[in-house]
Amino acid sequence: MNKLFLILFSLVLYAFLPSCSGNHHDAHGGMVMMDHGKPWKANAETTSGIASMQMILAKYQGSALTPAQMADLKTQLETEFQAIFDRCTMTGEAHNQLHNYLLPMKTMMDELDQGDAASMAHRMEEMEVYLSNYKKYFE
Repeated sequence: MNKLFLILFSLVLYAFLPSCSGNHHDAHGGMVMMDHGKPWKANAETTSGIASMQMILAKYQGSALTPAQMADLKTQLETEFQAIFDRCTMTGEAHNQLHNYLLPMKTMMDELDQGDAASMAHRMEEMEVYLSNYKKYFE
């Protein structure tokens, strides 16, 4: 079931990549840029999805996780991540910048359950910090 989910998730993710392949996006090399020094306007569903991912991570913070718990955490995060893409109504450069912000999270989630407990805890902390930076780029 997890393999099927990952395959479908990957296919859907790659379906969104062509919409982000404009020249302006390529010129930035995938880095998130500000809107002339200000945050981009994001749709409410995206902001809500990021907040949900933060709450999911918060539920698991502060305790050593078993492999089963880490797998559950990863599944919950991937589900919410996919929901952000599914509910995205943003267009133009704000949309491109949102994808620049979101795509590194895919790698973070892929690696979340790899290695020993200390490595997994470190990756959780990295993801928590990354999610907290959303407000820097989007409002």
